[in-house]
Amino acid sequence: MDLFYQTKTTYETLEEIAQTFQIKVDEPVKLYPDEQRYKNNQAFQHLEREFGRQPTPKYEGSAPIKLVEAVHPRAEVEGWRKRLSA
Repeated sequence: MDLFYQTKTTYETLEEIAQTFQIKVDEPVKLYPDEQRYKNNQAFQHLEREFGRQPTPKYEGSAPIKLVEAVHPRAEVEGWRKRLSA
């Protein structure tokens, strides 16, 4: 499963339309490619560096975050609702 599947398919559709109508498409712009946003937080550095990689390498340190997955968005919301009301 690709977290950005819908975004990716939209992008590909737009690329196809541009090719069909011979519209020049610029190279993507990477925002802050050299900025070290999390230079003081190794857990977030790990998350950003490894995001989307399968299998995801385990972070061995202590982390102020917890990532969980659900089968669909409603199940994700229900899971958090149950945790918060417990």
